[in-house]
Amino acid sequence: MVFDAVTDPLILVDRSGSVLLANASAVVFLDFGELHALSTTTCAEPGCTLDVAELTSQMMRYDSIREYPLRDGDGRDAGVTLDIETVRTPEGQPVYRLLHFRNRSGDRRRELWRDELISMISHEIKNPLSAMKNSVEILLSQLPGELTEGQRRFLRTSERSIDRLTRLLDGFLDVSRISAGAFDLNRADTDIRQFLGDVVGSFQTLFNVNRVDLGWSVERDVSKAYLDPSKLEQVIVNLLSNALKFTPERGRISVTARTGGVEQIGEDLRLLPWEMLGEPRLLEISVEDTGLGMSTETLDHLFNRYYASERGGSGQGSHLGLAISKALVEAQDGWLAVKSQIGIGTTVSAFIPQDRHTACVLSRMRRLNELVTSTLAARRPVTLYALGKSDGEGWEDIFGSWPRPPAVNPDRKMSATDSFHAWTIDAELAIVALLERGDQTPESVFGSRFVQADDASYMFSGYAVGASHAPAEANSLAQLCHIAMQRMDAARKIQVRSAVERVASGIGSFVTELGE
Repeated sequence: MVFDAVTDPLILVDRSGSVLLANASAVVFLDFGELHALSTTTCAEPGCTLDVAELTSQMMRYDSIREYPLRDGDGRDAGVTLDIETVRTPEGQPVYRLLHFRNRSGDRRRELWRDELISMISHEIKNPLSAMKNSVEILLSQLPGELTEGQRRFLRTSERSIDRLTRLLDGFLDVSRISAGAFDLNRADTDIRQFLGDVVGSFQTLFNVNRVDLGWSVERDVSKAYLDPSKLEQVIVNLLSNALKFTPERGRISVTARTGGVEQIGEDLRLLPWEMLGEPRLLEISVEDTGLGMSTETLDHLFNRYYASERGGSGQGSHLGLAISKALVEAQDGWLAVKSQIGIGTTVSAFIPQDRHTACVLSRMRRLNELVTSTLAARRPVTLYALGKSDGEGWEDIFGSWPRPPAVNPDRKMSATDSFHAWTIDAELAIVALLERGDQTPESVFGSRFVQADDASYMFSGYAVGASHAPAEANSLAQLCHIAMQRMDAARKIQVRSAVERVASGIGSFVTELGE
């Protein structure tokens, strides 16, 4: 009764792989085959596959597994994850495996269907919009006949509205492209003062009509930032449109640009050893209004693009603009933050890396953090190596020379079953993560002969290496990085001291020979 009361699919298998028990949800979700065994089990859910061979291999290596992702036929996320627990005897012998499928595939299919529908509608609407845009431009050119000042004003208003609607449709299409992994960025060094002045200036007339005061400012230390200006413009336009919608007459909306650093980064990455990774530089652009504000419930669902709720107690608010803005900012390795109080107003801030190095480090460390966190949650060990080098050899060269080459800077579609990754931070620093048992020697991992400097510091061929182990020494990426980089730094200092000693010894020998 308890088993069947669980709405997620559950099955219990013995050590031979026979299915002993399956709840009602599992009977619908899975096809156990004639043998009623794990080896013959397949997913009955359309668009979801179960790689039994890979799953069996994982079960042989680990006692428990958390959030093992199931894929569709094309290798994409099917919206189903699998948790596995080992049930043991009082003597500690494994006897059963409990498999818990968290089936969100229906929700995932509905979201994909909505994305496809919006994408199709957006494409269809853009065609008549283009015709309208061309007609307005022809009229404004006065080729068909001279216009009065009033006619020109109304046509310019129509032209701006068409442009905003076109940008909104482009935003919908961008969200679909991001979901499909087909999103392109065109980053460039952008003058923020000029950029922000142009964007805010295009809104000034609309704000005057609505009798809302619009101001903007850029702090002195803000100059250029490495970003996609067209995508950031879409974000600011969305935020200004939302602010105007919910700010009453005589209200005020202000846009500010300032720089930030480590203190602005989320807690999961803020504690990393930034002094060794390189101090991050962030651009913060905030849109603050004196509008209606939002309730706690609305804030909880703010970035759900298909959730509509009362905002500030006045009318229905759609969150599509914010969901699109969030996707556009995250695509540039940034994030959105929202603060709001009912009756006081709302501030939405976009944080975007200001230079190439910050974008690279944030992107790679965020994905590494996700990987390490999920691995530790599954009670699997992690060994982190910090590799420092001073010569000109490329990382690809050294990675390719190892007996087991790692996945180098894997993208967001990296498989949870991959257990060996390398993340290049810059020309002199790389982080290597081994998601397996931590008793291997560096030689067995990297295939190089090491000189051991101390308990967990090593040197080889111009490289300094520091190792750290979880959960024995740490339980987070930040702790692992601190330990590994300190040990790498210790090895590097020994390298420098040894080099100095060799030079001094050579000079001493030369002086002795000269004296003789």
